[in-house]
Amino acid sequence: MSVTVVVGAQWGDEGKAKVIDLLAADHSHVVRYQGGHNAGHTVVVGDQRYALQLIPSGVLYPHIIPVIANGVVVDLPTLFKEMDTLEGRGVDCSRLRVSSQAHLIFPWHQALDALYEAGRGDARIGTTLKGIGPAYADKARREGVLAAVEATARPPGTLRRLWSRMDQGRSGLYLILLISLFLLMTGQVPEATIGPVFPVAELAVLLGALIWTVNLFRLAR
Repeated sequence: MSVTVVVGAQWGDEGKAKVIDLLAADHSHVVRYQGGHNAGHTVVVGDQRYALQLIPSGVLYPHIIPVIANGVVVDLPTLFKEMDTLEGRGVDCSRLRVSSQAHLIFPWHQALDALYEAGRGDARIGTTLKGIGPAYADKARREGVLAAVEATARPPGTLRRLWSRMDQGRSGLYLILLISLFLLMTGQVPEATIGPVFPVAELAVLLGALIWTVNLFRLAR
C-alpha cells in the first residue's frame, strides 16, 4: 500500500489542501497528522467553495475515509460545527474517523493562551489565541485529555451533549480571564507572585479552570 505525504516547508499557506485534494482522487484515506484549528484550507469543487479547519479535505470525495490522527489537537465545538455545516450542504461525514489518542482543546487552554500572550508584552508571538499551544504543552507533559476519555463507554451523541452543557459554564472562566488580563495590561501585578513562579493573574485563571473542571466532571456523570 503506497503512502503519499504532503509536508509544508514554510509557516503555512503553501496550498497544501489544493495538492491534497488533487492527490486524494487516487487514494483511499486522507489523514491529517498534526495541527489544530488555528488555520484553514479552502477547496473549490465546481462552483462550490468549502472552508475547512479540522476535517481533512478528502471528506469531499465519496470514496475517501478522512482521518484526524493522534497528532492533531481537537477543538470539539469547531469540529462539530464543521461537521454540521458540511452535512447541511450534503457532504457525508459518517466516514470521518478521529483517533482515540488525539488530545482535546478546552476553554482553559484558550484562556491560558491569551494570558501568556498578554504577558509577553512587546515580545508577543502573534498566536491566534485558540489554545493550540497550551494543548500541545499538556500533551508534552502527559497531562492532556484524550478523545478516548469521553468516547469510551458512552453512547453515541453523549460527547456532543456533554460539550453543550460544558459550554454553558464558559462565561465564568472567561470573566476570570478578563479580570486577569486587565490586571496584567494595566501593570497592577507585574511583579506580584505567589511562590517563585506563578503570577497572581495566572493563578486566578488556573483556580478558575480547576473549579470549572470539577463542575465539568460533575455534569459528565
